[in-house]
Amino acid sequence: MQRSQTIIRLLVIALLLSGLPTLRAQHPQQPQATPLVKSIDIQFVGPQTLSRERILSQMRTKIGSPYSEAIVEQDIRALYGSGSLQNVRIFGQAEGDAVKVIVVAQTRPVIHEIEIDGAEHLRAAALRKQIKLKINQAVNEDELEKARESIIDTYQARGFT
Repeated sequence: MQRSQTIIRLLVIALLLSGLPTLRAQHPQQPQATPLVKSIDIQFVGPQTLSRERILSQMRTKIGSPYSEAIVEQDIRALYGSGSLQNVRIFGQAEGDAVKVIVVAQTRPVIHEIEIDGAEHLRAAALRKQIKLKINQAVNEDELEKARESIIDTYQARGFT
């Protein structure tokens, strides 16, 4: 008798377990909707040499649009490609059923003045024409080095070494 009860119990458990996938199939989970961008917060590290609007204009991520990691990656490339940012990170922070986008930006320094000291044989104005640095433009270390080399080359070409 006990043996038959054990067999019945095992059959009932087997039937219950085999019915679970059917129950799941009858009630599939709703696919999660892509969250929308609720807000975009721009935080600057160091001096703010760009406006918030300029950064937003270079991004495809917009308030009210679906949040997409692929579009965020494109935004990062576009912001670096502008040449105005030295470093940028973009994060999505869940806020309920939406996402708050946080952009952390480090802008490049901007040239406000070009001063050439120590020009003995050539006028500073003539040397300024030889370099490609422009006032009120972002600059990086490579551009500064090229300007320095251009001044040295100009001195050497004119025999003032």
